Amino acid sequence: MFPAFAYWAIRLYGARSLALGIGIVAGVVGIVSLPFLILAPVGYLYSLTLGHLFPNFHPLMSLPSSSGVIFASGFTATNATLPNLTCSYLVNNPLQISQVCTGVEANGSTLTNWLGGVPAETSGLLRLITMLLLVPLIPEIALLKKVKHVNLSLTACVGAVLALLVFGGYLIPYKYYFVPYYALLLVSGTTGLSVATAILAPVVTLAMPSYTPVTAATNLISTSIISLVALHFVVGFEFLRSRSAARTDGGRDRIGS
Repeated sequence: MFPAFAYWAIRLYGARSLALGIGIVAGVVGIVSLPFLILAPVGYLYSLTLGHLFPNFHPLMSLPSSSGVIFASGFTATNATLPNLTCSYLVNNPLQISQVCTGVEANGSTLTNWLGGVPAETSGLLRLITMLLLVPLIPEIALLKKVKHVNLSLTACVGAVLALLVFGGYLIPYKYYFVPYYALLLVSGTTGLSVATAILAPVVTLAMPSYTPVTAATNLISTSIISLVALHFVVGFEFLRSRSAARTDGGRDRIGS
C-alpha cells in the first residue's frame, strides 16, 4: 500500500512533508525499539520480520510437559530417558520461576536448557488484573472521541485490541507485537510526563516474566498489564490537562468580552 499512499501524500502535501513524516515515524519506532535492540537484537529483528532476517535463528523455548522437560531441539527428556536429569532453581518467588535443567544421554552428550516463567497462581491473578484494566477503556474511548482527542482514542483502541488478543492466547510468543502500540502511545502524549511514561513502559516490560511453565502455554499477560497501566495514565493525564486548558481559555474569553 505504500506506493499509493506516497503518491497521495505527495499530491496533497508535497515530497518534503512526506519525507518529514517518514523521518518522524522512523525516529519514534527507533526510540521504542532501542531497549529491544540493545538487549536482544537478533531475536527482535527475527520476530519483527517474521523470520526473514536471521532465518536460522530460533528462540530458545523450554516448556515443561507432563512427560518431562522439552528441550529447544524438541527432545522430551524424562527421568526414564535421562536418568541423570536434574533441575536446580535459580529464582523462585511469586512473580518468577527460573531454573536450569541438565541431562546426560546414553552416548554421553549433555543437554542443558533454561526453564522459566510465572507460577500458575500468579498467572491467574495477572489475568484478572488485565480484565479489570480493560473495563474502563470503553467509556474512556467514547470520552476521548467526544473531545476530539483522535490520537489517544486510536491508541486506546489498539491497546484494548492487543490486550484482548493476548488474553485470548492469539498473540502467543511475541512481545514485539506491542512495539507499534508503544510508538502510538509515544506520539499520543503531548506533555513531558506522558511521553516519559510511554518511553518507560517498554523498558519496564523487558523485566517482566512472559510465560507460565505450569500450563506450558506462552502468554504476554504481564506485558498487557504494563501497557494498559501506561495507557490509563497517559489518557487520564492528557484529559485532565486538556480540561484545564479549556477552562483557562474560557476564562480568557469571558474577560475579553
